[in-house]
Amino acid sequence: MPFIALLCSLLSLLFTIWIIARAPHRVFWLTAIVTGEWSLFFGLVALIGVGFGIIVIKSAAPVSGYIAVGSGALAFLISLYPLLVMLPVASANSVDLSLEKYVSFKPASPIAPISTFAFSEAEGNPLSLDVYGASSGDVKPAVVVVHGGSWNGGTRSDFPKWNHWLVDQGYVVFDIDYRLAPQPNWQSATQDVKDAVIWVKTHADKFGIDPERMALLGRSAGGQLALQAAYTAMADTLSSSINTQNTQVQAVIAFYAPADLKWGYENPAFIRVNDGSAQLRAFTGGTPETVPDVYKQASPITFVSPSTPPTLLIHGEKDQLVGTHHTVTLNGILQEQHQGDEKHKVLFIPYGQHGFDFNFNGWGSQVTQAVLQEHLAVHLSAR
Repeated sequence: MPFIALLCSLLSLLFTIWIIARAPHRVFWLTAIVTGEWSLFFGLVALIGVGFGIIVIKSAAPVSGYIAVGSGALAFLISLYPLLVMLPVASANSVDLSLEKYVSFKPASPIAPISTFAFSEAEGNPLSLDVYGASSGDVKPAVVVVHGGSWNGGTRSDFPKWNHWLVDQGYVVFDIDYRLAPQPNWQSATQDVKDAVIWVKTHADKFGIDPERMALLGRSAGGQLALQAAYTAMADTLSSSINTQNTQVQAVIAFYAPADLKWGYENPAFIRVNDGSAQLRAFTGGTPETVPDVYKQASPITFVSPSTPPTLLIHGEKDQLVGTHHTVTLNGILQEQHQGDEKHKVLFIPYGQHGFDFNFNGWGSQVTQAVLQEHLAVHLSAR
């Protein structure tokens, strides 16, 4: 009995502590994502430890019981933190958090049909996209999704539940590849995103979409590429062999995206968690000192203008890979450029780590879904 009490209480505390503490290593950062998104399950284990600890206190091992009760109680309180800090955010966005959804492991929506097509070719290798929910009835708006992975990894369709959910909301989704190598690939990857937009527009009739109602959505490095492609659609700042005006989209959504690369290089995460500076050197081909123009040209904050499409920025405040400075800075420039214009919005998830939306049913994702749905409905509505 003492062993079970201590095991439940101490293990739950060992895991939940990373919800509020800064991770010193990548393993603990990954732990923070899991425990932050499924914290109540760890809290339940902690309560089991407390219960057994109370029994142990009344038996022949009171010291073990007190340790179990104390550590378990602390772990349980920490497990409540994500929910408690999300309640005011949910209220501000008129969202009712659902415990039933939180504990559910069922698919978010009916599984949409998926088909794969090559939209471009790079160095003799095809670049492909997955199409979710192509329409055979009414013409629908489209969302082009760009995966993350530090510009040198990751794969398309890495968040399939979100794609199926978007289909359920009435959108056709195109989840795309882009060039990960050779690096530096700051221009080629952005161009691949633009080429995908062109391809989707060119094949609009085939998939039953309206080419004038399109959004780009990206996560992490993919968020930077989505912003960059959307913001430079009207600017001849990146080398391009296509008509840049054809790459225009009507909205862009970026989850925890690097927007100020120079700041990101100078303020990296703990190297044992993520070597962001090395990733930026590979992406850009140098440092802010050796290639300052590249860092400027590859940063979305450089290209905010009156023609910038409506932007939704989403960021976890506990993000240890991409600091909230990126979103705060970009949002500030957007608001400055568009005073009185409410087409741009920012959503911070107080407990959220980088990749918090991996849990489709988590507290942060529940609010994000409502805000994202509203953003797309407003800016991709029938014209």
